[in-house]
Amino acid sequence: MYKQFVICDIIFSYSEITPKSKYPRYINDLKIDNFITPKRARKNLIFVKKQHNSALKKIKNVKLQNQRLKNKIKSYDQLIKTLEQKTLVSENATNFLKVIIV
Repeated sequence: MYKQFVICDIIFSYSEITPKSKYPRYINDLKIDNFITPKRARKNLIFVKKQHNSALKKIKNVKLQNQRLKNKIKSYDQLIKTLEQKTLVSENATNFLKVIIV
């Protein structure tokens, strides 16, 4: 991973960064080598922040969708109850509709 060479009793080391590790696609692809220089560190920190924000957006959207679907089920239940109270639907049909919703 790190190559070292000696020039005048000074040890220089550098890492071999492959294109795959230079441009990571996922946060798990990041390694210590990606944060060696300030420029790389800044670039990869921005990458991590973008990934984190996009994950938060996805979580938020799924929660909103889940809440909307729960509200939809509640409205269907209320509709079935009102139809049953007005005797527009038989008891068997009501049970069938409740099974379909759940």
